[in-house]
Amino acid sequence: MCIPIRDGSFVCERLHHRSRAESIHALESPHRRPKTLNGLIVEFLETIPEPGTTLKMSDYMLEVLQTGDNAIKTVRIRPPATAA
Repeated sequence: MCIPIRDGSFVCERLHHRSRAESIHALESPHRRPKTLNGLIVEFLETIPEPGTTLKMSDYMLEVLQTGDNAIKTVRIRPPATAA
């Protein structure tokens, strides 16, 4: 589930199905197609990141907010900045 935040970002839980995230955020992976945001991020970084870790994927900034039980629990997704 992704919750929209006033600043234009979304906070998503790890069980969020990636195809839904792609429809919202156009996230892409050149590798296999993980089914969750957790899988997408772990595949990209090749490790389970610490909370506070940020990464850029397809012009979107992803910030790991919570981890636990060998998985990412919540992530903030910031869409690309738009020119004014």
